[in-house]
Amino acid sequence: MNQDFLGVELTTDKIANIITGFACWLIGIVLAVMVIFLVIAGVRYFLARGNETKVADATKNLTWTLVGILVILATNVIIATIANFLGADYSFIPLNCNPQAQGAQILTCLR
Repeated sequence: MNQDFLGVELTTDKIANIITGFACWLIGIVLAVMVIFLVIAGVRYFLARGNETKVADATKNLTWTLVGILVILATNVIIATIANFLGADYSFIPLNCNPQAQGAQILTCLR
């Protein structure tokens, strides 16, 4: 699927690399936020002082924070599945968020 869009040749591989670059950026931000939520869950456990309802709320908070972290870390599998379904040559190797990685080069090529 080669089509010119405003003078830029976009292929499914290039689009997958653009999405990968965006996912690397977003994962860094979201994981930092998730660390804050983990600290909040720990503080809630500490402040519960044996109160069963507060402990249950803190447990629920911790559980959903860990679920969120797992979803964020599974982003590469989700991207790879969609890219392979669309016909891109994309492997299940973990995200390479190195600035010299191919996805980052694609982002700079599209200026």
